[in-house]
Amino acid sequence: EGSVKRARKLQAKAEVREAVTRHMSGFLSSMAGDPGSATLRQIKEGCAPHFGEGWAAVMVEYKDFIKSEAVRLVEFFEVLHQAKGAALAATQAEEKRAASEKAAAEKAAEKKAA
Repeated sequence: EGSVKRARKLQAKAEVREAVTRHMSGFLSSMAGDPGSATLRQIKEGCAPHFGEGWAAVMVEYKDFIKSEAVRLVEFFEVLHQAKGAALAATQAEEKRAASEKAAAEKAAEKKAA
């Protein structure tokens, strides 16, 4: 019976951690601009509505987890944001190159026709 209680308690803690991570991730992904600039306070405030009245107790019980998970997720979203920026820049450069090649081909075709 003691091991069953302990297993249930561990399962409940795992579920809370999963919920915290899910809501933090959702908050960061919905941020306008660079999620890497999010503060711990902003993240906590962004998660609060999902936990309602129980958020204060969750913050006390899982304080260290919330801090470390926030750092991990902010770093992840910062890398993701940078990768998206790099991909966008590469796409824009490719579009510019293709437009330049098309313009050169059109110019060559006009010269040939003249």
